[in-house]
Formats: sequence, structure tokens, C-alpha cells
Amino acid sequence: MPLAHYRLLALLLIYLFSGKPSLAQTPFQRIDSLAIHTTTEYETVDSLAIALTRTLRGELEKARVLFTWIAQNVRYDCRKFHERRDLVIAARDEEDFQVKIKLRREEQALKTMRRKRGICGDYSQLYQAMCEVVGLERR
Repeated sequence: MPLAHYRLLALLLIYLFSGKPSLAQTPFQRIDSLAIHTTTEYETVDSLAIALTRTLRGELEKARVLFTWIAQNVRYDCRKFHERRDLVIAARDEEDFQVKIKLRREEQALKTMRRKRGICGDYSQLYQAMCEVVGLERR
């Protein structure tokens, strides 16, 4: 093979493995970019979720943008993991207990969004809260 072919092959390999975007967009590239470039600080989980999904139509797109924002912005809090304590909630009855649990989850989601740190349950609570705001079914 002539030297010119080796040079062309080398340039092609460098381009392919350099991390440059491909000529064709991946299905989620636009959505991921939206999540990654949303840097404004929001006051509430609701306002962030609405801002992220405002231009999106499908449920999959909305779920993806919320997931990507959390994955890009929230870091694992090792200190919190090692210092965790059992949570005790005093309640008069089952209804009172459910109300307090719901409040606790909302507070934890907001705290995770603002601090951008949390443990597994915090990631989950934030994602569930954001999904609820934009009308996505969650479990």
C-alpha cells in the first residue's frame, strides 16, 4: 500500500476516534444537549422540569432529558451515604403518615436539585418529582 494510503487511513482513524461528533446525530443528541446546556439555577423542581421539557413532545424525550440533567448535574454524596441515619416519622394515623412522607420526598428532591449531591434515594426522588410535574408515569 502506498504511503499516501497509510496517511489517509491514519487521518480517518484519528477523526473517528477523536471524540468529534459524527455526521449523523444520534437519536438523543439534541435532547442530551438541551439537558447539558441548561445551566440556569431554578428555584423549584417544578420550574426546572418544565424548562427542560418545554419544547419536547414525546414521553421518551421528556424522560430522557430529565434523566440526562440529573446524570450530568447531581454527584454522589459519599459522606451522606456513610453518615445516614434511620428516618423516624411520627404520625397520628396512616393518612397523616402518607402526607408526611410526601412532604419529606418533595423536600428531599428540592434539596438534591439545589445542592446537586445525593445518594441513590435522592436521585430517585428527584427523578420521580420531575416526572410527576411533567405528567410522566413513574413507579
